[in-house]
Amino acid sequence: MFRLFILLLVSTAELWVAQSTNNVAYYQIRKKYDYKKVNDTTALSYVDLLIALAKKEKNYSELTYAYQDALNFEPSGYRKMMYADSAITSAQHSCNNDLIASAYLGRGIVSYFILKTINLHWMII
Repeated sequence: MFRLFILLLVSTAELWVAQSTNNVAYYQIRKKYDYKKVNDTTALSYVDLLIALAKKEKNYSELTYAYQDALNFEPSGYRKMMYADSAITSAQHSCNNDLIASAYLGRGIVSYFILKTINLHWMII
């Protein structure tokens, strides 16, 4: 009975360690820009590195998170829309309904603020 318990514990620990080592690279890259402020373009190089890693590994969940992170640091409205659209596409590839909903919500927020600023510019003119 004790041997069975040890075998179960070791196999569970092995799966847990294998899953955690997959996310270590993503965590270490994300840690480099996690403290940066919104629209800080210096973080985009790290986000681009994260996007490239997720694309290479075809990890669509992490790719969606990376595109959503890029929304925070990109000052250009046009590029924000591109990142939001890419987040939707990668979320759909992940088949995770929570990610898909989050990506669509992000796209809606970006669209709202871009249209809001365009309308404010028209009102000023």
